[in-house]
Amino acid sequence: MNTENVAVRRVLWAIALVLSLMLVFQDQIATGFAVTTGDRLDGIIQISILEHWNNVYRGLSDWDTTNYFFPYDSTLAYNDGYFLFGLWHALFRAAGADPFLSAELVNFVFRIIGFSATFVLSRQVLRLEFGWALLTAVLFTVSSGTFLQSGHAQILTVSLVPLFVWLAARMVSGLAMDSRAAALGWGTAAVVLYAAWLLTAFYTAWFLAFYTLLCLIALPFTGQVGRSIGYRGLLLARRHALVLVLLLGVTAISLIPFLELYLPRAAETGMHDYSQVSPYLGAPFTLFNVGPDNLLYGGIFQKVNADYPDIFPLRGEHVVGIPPVLLICFVSSAIWCWKHVPVLRAPIIAVVLFWALTVNIGGSSLWIWIYQTVPGAKATRAVVRSYIFLAGPVAVIAIIGLAGMFRMRGHVLLPVGLGMLLVIEQLNTGSVALLDRMEEKRRLAALPPPPAECLAFAAMVSREGKSPDQPDLLKQYSHNVDAMLIGEVIDLETINGVSTFNPPDWNFNDPTRFDYALRVKDYADKYDIEGLCGLDIAALRWDQEINSSAPMPSMPLAQPMEVGTGKQGSLALGSDWWPNESWGTWGRAHATLWIMPPAPGNDAFRLTVVAQAFPHAPAPSQRVKVFADGELVATWNVLPTPAEFSAVLQRPKGQAIKVEFVAEDPVSPSLLGTSLDSRVLGLGLMEYRLDPLSRDKLP
Repeated sequence: MNTENVAVRRVLWAIALVLSLMLVFQDQIATGFAVTTGDRLDGIIQISILEHWNNVYRGLSDWDTTNYFFPYDSTLAYNDGYFLFGLWHALFRAAGADPFLSAELVNFVFRIIGFSATFVLSRQVLRLEFGWALLTAVLFTVSSGTFLQSGHAQILTVSLVPLFVWLAARMVSGLAMDSRAAALGWGTAAVVLYAAWLLTAFYTAWFLAFYTLLCLIALPFTGQVGRSIGYRGLLLARRHALVLVLLLGVTAISLIPFLELYLPRAAETGMHDYSQVSPYLGAPFTLFNVGPDNLLYGGIFQKVNADYPDIFPLRGEHVVGIPPVLLICFVSSAIWCWKHVPVLRAPIIAVVLFWALTVNIGGSSLWIWIYQTVPGAKATRAVVRSYIFLAGPVAVIAIIGLAGMFRMRGHVLLPVGLGMLLVIEQLNTGSVALLDRMEEKRRLAALPPPPAECLAFAAMVSREGKSPDQPDLLKQYSHNVDAMLIGEVIDLETINGVSTFNPPDWNFNDPTRFDYALRVKDYADKYDIEGLCGLDIAALRWDQEINSSAPMPSMPLAQPMEVGTGKQGSLALGSDWWPNESWGTWGRAHATLWIMPPAPGNDAFRLTVVAQAFPHAPAPSQRVKVFADGELVATWNVLPTPAEFSAVLQRPKGQAIKVEFVAEDPVSPSLLGTSLDSRVLGLGLMEYRLDPLSRDKLP
């Protein structure tokens, strides 16, 4: 190829990359990055973790412990680690970018990595012609599913798939050419990348490993080519056993940080119950759902959603589909490749098998077998995100087949038109740039430095204020995510935080409730946290005292208080109960009732409750211990049918009484296989009553 052609191709490559980035980041670029990818909840969580890594590289934090979820250690393990993101983020921050712009620039980097690696893989390994390789890189970069779900920035680690495959292919090439040094070098690069990938985002790394496993399982079903691949693989393994042993050693060493960080937390949390996984499996038509904002098909999906909202949701995790023309091309190319490129038979089978395993029909799915048997499967809740991963091999197989078929027929214009259609159908008119960078920067700049006495802080009021009439999602997330970001930016530890998993005694949702300050104080006392200040995020004000933003409700005497939906008795319940139902409410394993008698006078009371339990065999009842201000006052054996139980309480110095119901060894219905309900059920409370006692009636 002459120098002029090389130059032209380089220009075309650069133009294709720039256009792809402009299509993906059009809203950010158009506004001068006034808005950035993500939203005010998940987006802030991601930036908080990136800021943690910035603190690590500045020598301010241990690599595995964030400033949130204080005083726990190894708190990075409660979420994806974002390690590789954090490396780039720290570089951009050192160059002067603010946290929000820096996080967006990291997204740019990973898009560029994906584009470049896909092109190189297509040219050097798949041997595609320049135009087809460029089309593959563009399709990979502007992929509809990746774009729609990029508010979860860790999804962009799908860009590491072609890079890893290219490194692995170079390793295999080194083995085939008996170049042990090359094989060891490329293999080490692949292994180290994968270990760093696991510390960045588990989902996509696991999807690649599982897809590879399916390819290996499919080999025996691909005829002579499968047997040939297997035979040559065994010969290479025997001839270069030392190289493979050394790579196994590198793998073991590289995985140590990941395993040391995540294995203890996996044991602590138990990972995801299958009842939490099941809603995030794919429906039969999820593979086609490209959402209501797709440039070509959005209107169709809006109309279909009006009639079948459960089958074609307009938002959420299930909008991860692959556009129809690409799917049609994949099917036709798979048929062609099965005959003409038999080495692709196993990858084709793996795509179909992977998809079939994730489909949930009428509450039944083959994924239950994967969940129960494959290591790491319990850590993947949103399994439907695998369709974002599968879009890669689907596009590659489709392009290989199209390139072969058009080469045989000699068409020129038709491939160009089809290529344009394949790109256009990936595009969306909606936006994923929902984070107002200017507003977030303003709020951080307006926050005064904390008082010198503040050694840690708790978010006491969210930016939405003290009104209880806020969506439940904001009550759980808003103050926690803001505290996470503030804690990392100013390098001050906070007890707040929210993540995929939370510490076992995390209980800091809904700061509008009367008991929020009490929970904060209890937590501080439990862990001997000194110098704990409060932060009013609405007013951007620090308080050296932990004060409640809502009064505690007074409880009438000798009056039954029902706790079902909309009932007054629910007001005195702590935040550790499940949502109210018509009959009452289930407590968690540990549930709190706050008793505030009307006025000082009596200091002894009898608490009577109507309650039920969810016992499990062989016990016919559930043992529930009752504590009043930390002292055991009763032990009840609660049956699955409603009954009355009572305990005597004494009020110290006219203060409120904290009553705790602690169920021994509670379980969820899903664990017993009786339903998909994954809630761990403690005491089932229907009503309670408080009666005064004179001292001569005390037990």
